[in-house]
Order: sequence, then C-alpha cells, then structure tokens
Amino acid sequence: MNPSEKNLASLILEAKSGFDSVACSVRNIGLTDYRSRIQQEKTRIDQQIARNTETQAKLYEILDTPATRDQLESLTKARPPYREAVNKAVTPGVSENLDERAEAIRIMINEMQTTQAPVFAALDSMTELQKRLTFDATTSALEEARADGAMLLWIAALVGILVSSLIVCTIKSQVGGEPAYAAEVTRQVAEGNLAVAVTLRAGCDEQHA
Repeated sequence: MNPSEKNLASLILEAKSGFDSVACSVRNIGLTDYRSRIQQEKTRIDQQIARNTETQAKLYEILDTPATRDQLESLTKARPPYREAVNKAVTPGVSENLDERAEAIRIMINEMQTTQAPVFAALDSMTELQKRLTFDATTSALEEARADGAMLLWIAALVGILVSSLIVCTIKSQVGGEPAYAAEVTRQVAEGNLAVAVTLRAGCDEQHA
C-alpha cells in the first residue's frame, strides 16, 4: 500500500470514528442526569461535527476515481438529515425538563437511527471499495514483478550462453581443438607422459612436450 492509499484508508477510518463519536455523545446526553456531563458531551458533539466536516473535505481532495467519488457523494447526501436529527435530539436533551429529555430519547431511538444508517452504509461502502482497489493494485504490481523476473531470467540465460560460447572459442583458439582435447593432454602430462603430441592452432608446427 503506497502512502496515498494509507492516507485514504486513515481518513475513511477517521470519518467512521468521528460519526461514531457523535452518536455516542448524543446517547450519553440521553442517559446521564449530570449537568456538567451533559455540557461536556454537547461541546464534544460540536467539536466532532467540525472535525467530520474537515475530514470530508480532505476525502474530496484525495479521492480521484469515479467509484470512490460516487461513494463520497452518497455520504454527502446522507449527512445533512443525520445532522438535523442529531441537533433535534441534543436541543431537548440538554434541557432540565423531563418531558423534553424524554422527547430527546424518542428522537434518538427513531429519527437518529433511521438517518444514521445511510451515513454508516456509505462509509462501509467506501471502506470495502478502498480495500478492493488496494488489492487490485497489489495484484497488478505482483504480476508486473513476476513478468520482470521472468525477463531477467531470460536475459541471464542468454548472457550465460554467450559467456560459455566465448570461453569455448577462446580455449579452441589457444589450444587448437575442443576443450576435451586440452583436458586429455593435460591429464597425460600430469601422469608423466611427456612425449604426448600437442596439436596447436592452425599456423603452428606440431610440438612435443
């Protein structure tokens, strides 16, 4: 995975984590009666929504294929209804009025769950698409590497043949015959046959060791 793909995967994960964080904070507002905790969660929601917007903008900058752009467009269309449901739940959720807080919980259970489903579906689709694109890119790179490796083997084989031919020709030109003949002459001399006849290359007289 190249740096660009890693950055994209990280941004998609960051987006999913950001939307999860908002959902958890809204839920916490509905579950707690502590005013300080409610205000903390409200502040966390506002900050996370701003970060989610920044992450989405970064995704627009880095996504360059039609398929990934389509997935991001799905997220963009699904986000406004979800944000509206979040705000609709938070407003009565921070109230001290019990009826209003009960209304906030009703909104969380119904409207928020309905509107957040398309958001997370779009994020999941983006994740799966990115995995598929990364797999395809990796497979293509491996195939190219195999092709390059096969080509190098062929080149090495050809070089080996050429070098072997050159060595044989060199031995022939120096001794006047095949390498096997030169080896036989060498063996006989080593065994003490100093009278062995050695045939040199053309143009030279017959010599005796």
